[in-house]
Amino acid sequence: MAGVLQVVRICLCILAVAAAAGCVSGVPDTDDGSPVPSYVPDTEGTDDSSGEERVGMVEVLSDPPFAAVLVDGEYAGAATPAVIPVSWGNHTIGAESSYGRVSATQVTVAGNTTVELRISPEQGTGRFLNAGILSGTGFAVVEASERAVYVSVFGRMQNAVRSGTGSVIRNMVESPYVVPGLAEGTVKITAAGGSGDSILREVPVMSGAFSPLYYMFGAGDPWENLSVSSDVYAGMRYSVDGFLSAGVLPGKREWPVSATFVSVLTPEGIVSFPRGAGNWSEMELDGREVVWHDVRVMSQPSGADIFVDGFATGYTTPWTIRNVSDGFHAIMVSKPGFLPEVQKVSFGGTGREMTIVMPTMQEYASGYVAVNSSVPGSRVVMYGRDTGDRTPVVYAGFPSGRQEISVVSPDGRSRMFAVTVVPGAVNEVFADFSQ
Repeated sequence: MAGVLQVVRICLCILAVAAAAGCVSGVPDTDDGSPVPSYVPDTEGTDDSSGEERVGMVEVLSDPPFAAVLVDGEYAGAATPAVIPVSWGNHTIGAESSYGRVSATQVTVAGNTTVELRISPEQGTGRFLNAGILSGTGFAVVEASERAVYVSVFGRMQNAVRSGTGSVIRNMVESPYVVPGLAEGTVKITAAGGSGDSILREVPVMSGAFSPLYYMFGAGDPWENLSVSSDVYAGMRYSVDGFLSAGVLPGKREWPVSATFVSVLTPEGIVSFPRGAGNWSEMELDGREVVWHDVRVMSQPSGADIFVDGFATGYTTPWTIRNVSDGFHAIMVSKPGFLPEVQKVSFGGTGREMTIVMPTMQEYASGYVAVNSSVPGSRVVMYGRDTGDRTPVVYAGFPSGRQEISVVSPDGRSRMFAVTVVPGAVNEVFADFSQ
């Protein structure tokens, strides 16, 4: 979540690109080509004895969380909670909420420090949540050609209730439908229309990110297995048509037949390959000459995580992502409490900086779910699967409605809760294992 929770993102993203592990370089260069954050000045905060710039790590927390971080009035490419490098000296550290309200304070950076900003009068949690307390799960967004659908996650019907006799009553949900609390990996989600058509999708889920799914009933958009291989890019991560990363090459899984491109996260950047008119079931990627583009991504609200072709960049809007190849690409912005936006683009053979203004993100009714237990470190389970979270944990952007949550103690005792999430509120779940 802001996603993909940001701990020292500005520095780690560059290292991750070099290792092809999932970030795209978005840090502006100095005159000598070395990357530095744009808000670390070149002439201030230097160490007189060595001439080297001193940098402190500043942890920025806000209530509510997921606010865009500002340093001296400039966006830092991160959203709270975040840990960012800032040069020694006097600075103004701020946080801009999803509704444009800003809270800021003066800070003297002379080492590592923490800044806490309460954004008033917005509804928050009443406390400053760091990356250790916020959930690391992801979301799926189910959109369908019919407005009302039945949705099952790992075979468990959503929005279902039990009658007085114990039988399960199926209830439809309204599309788009947000599925929270998904552990990173793959998820199986089935959607069924009123006519009885049922479609199963198995898609990747990434921590803190939204995975959009579309179900076309009737004629539909068929999915088939696509095998992607490459001698040049073997072992590197790839994606198909902008969906979240599918794993590493070579790979094989189901994708829409209508998919138009495959992308690879290389040490230099993201390279796109068009799908040819030949055999759909197999695709071999050869090395090619690349024209690099810098892509500035802007969104409303700000502070949304930026994904390029399903790869997490580690930055939030507004920010410039460097080294995106010519060809087809999909830009996605994602933020808890808002439906993600995806925009397909095509870059030509002349390298230049492009600006992508994303459509306004639509807010959905959501609240916070705070799960705690009398035995800290208890597992949180949803859809019959371990979320990977341990108590105490807070889920943000949790859609309103009914959700079953189980808490399992380290010795195997379980407590199950049917939670009705109230929008804008902190919905408390407490598992008492004392008896």
